[in-house]
Amino acid sequence: MGFGGSVAAMLASIKANNAQLARRKANYRDSKSYGSVTYGKLEDHTKMSPTEFTAFKEKLAKEKRAESRKTMVLIAISVPAAIGLIYLLGYIIAGQL
Repeated sequence: MGFGGSVAAMLASIKANNAQLARRKANYRDSKSYGSVTYGKLEDHTKMSPTEFTAFKEKLAKEKRAESRKTMVLIAISVPAAIGLIYLLGYIIAGQL
Protein backbone atom coordinates (compact mmCIF):
# COMPACT_ATOMS: atom_id res chain seq x y z
CA MET A 1 0.00 0.00 0.00
CA GLY A 2 2.40 2.63 -1.12
CA PHE A 3 1.56 6.21 -1.80
CA GLY A 4 4.94 7.18 -3.21
CA GLY A 5 3.46 8.11 -6.58
CA SER A 6 1.01 10.62 -5.14
CA VAL A 7 3.66 12.12 -2.84
CA ALA A 8 6.04 12.48 -5.75
CA ALA A 9 3.33 14.20 -7.80
CA MET A 10 2.59 16.55 -4.89
CA LEU A 11 6.28 17.46 -4.51
CA ALA A 12 6.60 18.06 -8.25
CA SER A 13 3.53 20.32 -8.18
CA ILE A 14 4.89 22.32 -5.23
CA LYS A 15 8.25 22.72 -7.01
CA ALA A 16 6.54 23.93 -10.20
CA ASN A 17 4.38 26.40 -8.28
CA ASN A 18 7.39 27.83 -6.46
CA ALA A 19 9.24 28.20 -9.75
CA GLN A 20 6.32 30.13 -11.24
CA LEU A 21 6.07 32.35 -8.18
CA ALA A 22 9.76 33.23 -8.36
CA ARG A 23 9.41 34.01 -12.07
CA ARG A 24 6.40 36.30 -11.47
CA LYS A 25 8.23 38.18 -8.73
CA ALA A 26 11.23 38.69 -11.01
CA ASN A 27 9.02 39.98 -13.81
CA TYR A 28 7.28 42.39 -11.43
CA ARG A 29 10.58 43.72 -10.12
CA ASP A 30 11.88 44.24 -13.65
CA SER A 31 8.76 46.05 -14.83
CA LYS A 32 8.92 48.79 -12.20
CA SER A 33 9.85 52.16 -13.56
CA TYR A 34 12.03 54.23 -11.26
CA GLY A 35 12.07 57.32 -13.46
CA SER A 36 11.05 60.72 -12.23
CA VAL A 37 7.39 61.53 -12.52
CA THR A 38 6.03 65.03 -12.29
CA TYR A 39 2.40 65.78 -11.70
CA GLY A 40 0.81 69.02 -12.72
CA LYS A 41 -1.59 71.06 -10.65
CA LEU A 42 -4.94 69.36 -10.18
CA GLU A 43 -7.69 71.39 -11.78
CA ASP A 44 -11.36 70.84 -11.06
CA HIS A 45 -13.19 71.18 -14.37
CA THR A 46 -16.61 70.48 -12.87
CA LYS A 47 -17.01 73.47 -10.58
CA MET A 48 -20.46 74.33 -9.22
CA SER A 49 -21.78 77.77 -8.62
CA PRO A 50 -22.67 78.56 -4.98
CA THR A 51 -26.40 78.35 -5.72
CA GLU A 52 -26.00 74.98 -7.43
CA PHE A 53 -23.95 73.77 -4.46
CA THR A 54 -26.59 74.78 -1.93
CA ALA A 55 -29.28 73.10 -4.04
CA PHE A 56 -27.13 69.98 -4.24
CA LYS A 57 -26.64 69.95 -0.46
CA GLU A 58 -30.39 70.36 0.12
CA LYS A 59 -31.16 67.53 -2.29
CA LEU A 60 -28.62 65.32 -0.54
CA ALA A 61 -30.09 66.12 2.90
CA LYS A 62 -33.62 65.40 1.61
CA GLU A 63 -32.54 62.02 0.24
CA LYS A 64 -30.82 61.21 3.52
CA ARG A 65 -33.97 62.07 5.51
CA ALA A 66 -36.09 59.90 3.21
CA GLU A 67 -33.69 56.98 3.59
CA SER A 68 -33.64 57.32 7.38
CA ARG A 69 -37.47 57.40 7.43
CA LYS A 70 -37.60 54.19 5.42
CA THR A 71 -35.16 52.57 7.82
CA MET A 72 -37.15 53.65 10.88
CA VAL A 73 -40.40 52.33 9.38
CA LEU A 74 -38.74 49.03 8.56
CA ILE A 75 -37.43 48.72 12.12
CA ALA A 76 -40.80 49.73 13.59
CA ILE A 77 -42.49 46.93 11.63
CA SER A 78 -39.88 44.19 11.91
CA VAL A 79 -39.10 44.36 15.64
CA PRO A 80 -42.70 43.81 16.84
CA ALA A 81 -43.17 41.15 14.17
CA ALA A 82 -40.06 39.31 15.39
CA ILE A 83 -41.18 39.56 19.02
CA GLY A 84 -44.64 38.27 18.12
CA LEU A 85 -43.16 35.40 16.12
CA ILE A 86 -40.92 34.39 19.01
CA TYR A 87 -43.88 34.59 21.41
CA LEU A 88 -46.04 32.49 19.06
CA LEU A 89 -43.30 29.91 18.55
CA GLY A 90 -42.90 29.65 22.31
CA TYR A 91 -46.57 28.68 22.63
CA ILE A 92 -46.36 26.22 19.76
CA ILE A 93 -43.27 24.53 21.15
CA ALA A 94 -44.75 24.35 24.64
CA GLY A 95 -47.92 22.80 23.16
CA GLN A 96 -50.29 25.34 24.64
CA LEU A 97 -51.85 26.49 21.38
